[in-house]
Amino acid sequence: MRTVDRSNVALSAEDLDVLAGVLDTLIPPSDDGRFPGAGALGCARQVAENCGRVPGLLELLRSGLRELNHSSVARRGEPFHCLPPDAREQLLAEQSFVFPLVIQAYIAYYQHPAVLEALGLEPRPPHPLGYRMSDPGKEPAPNA
Repeated sequence: MRTVDRSNVALSAEDLDVLAGVLDTLIPPSDDGRFPGAGALGCARQVAENCGRVPGLLELLRSGLRELNHSSVARRGEPFHCLPPDAREQLLAEQSFVFPLVIQAYIAYYQHPAVLEALGLEPRPPHPLGYRMSDPGKEPAPNA
């Protein structure tokens, strides 16, 4: 079950649920369970906030999510986020708002601490600790 923090975001609760379904379709969970889907991870709020920083993108997202959900209910009888993955993929492929959303989805997903840990990285920014580097011409030092 997805959990979406709906505070301080200019999208409705229904829009955020649809966005979580979109994110799980764009970045689904890994087969081995190591990586969660982006929607299940709760990236919808961050994606919406990031889109709000780009002029016109939040409105494009909002109208796209509503059109997608309307199409889902009209054609499949269910809200988009309730559909199985293959049906979500088919409906999403018909939408033009998805392309500018993809980069925002990747940014939110790959900054999430759970994903960084699954990648074997410390869930922190690289600075101020930085990364250890060797002198030029010597063997590379292992990262700290």
